[in-house]
Amino acid sequence: MARPMFVFSPSSEPSFDLAVEVLDRAKFAPINLRLRWINEHIQVRSPRLFEPGTISAIADAAFSADAAAKLAETIGADLQKVSFAWAEGEAVLTGQIGDITRHLTAEVVEAAERIRLSIDYLNLARKRIAEVDSATQKVQIRLGRVEGAVSGLQSLVDAKAAARNQFANDLLAEIEAGERTVEQAVARMRDLKAGIALIRRQWGETE
Repeated sequence: MARPMFVFSPSSEPSFDLAVEVLDRAKFAPINLRLRWINEHIQVRSPRLFEPGTISAIADAAFSADAAAKLAETIGADLQKVSFAWAEGEAVLTGQIGDITRHLTAEVVEAAERIRLSIDYLNLARKRIAEVDSATQKVQIRLGRVEGAVSGLQSLVDAKAAARNQFANDLLAEIEAGERTVEQAVARMRDLKAGIALIRRQWGETE
């Protein structure tokens, strides 16, 4: 069923004071309608074809309130969706940040433990070298006292000295390897700490 809408405007004919166009409010299309209240001062111009600009102006004037209400409803629904998506994304991001932080913390703890074990090993190696040096020195002192009487002990001293040198060389190689391990572990721990600090700063700025 048509919903008539009357649009009044100045008449283009001098015999009339006003012109009225009758439109279907739902379709913005001209309709035929019997007008019982028209007098000789009003010109009826229905049906009539309208310019697109005129129809747009009439539509804007007639439905501005409805459009605003629908737009507000749509914006409200969109804002609700955005808020829900943001809350969901924030929860996921928080969980991921927590997992990364726990993983990096575990690596830092593991690196610190490796450093501690390496330092203990280096201390033990230095102690063993000192013990070997002390024992060799004592043997050399004793051999010096009896060198004239017991020449055969010189070969034993030489053998012990060679063994000491070999042992010392092996320990020095182990110490160098241990020091490299410590340096690598320290560098790794420093990188991990820097990574954790960066994540925390970025997370703090996001919040």
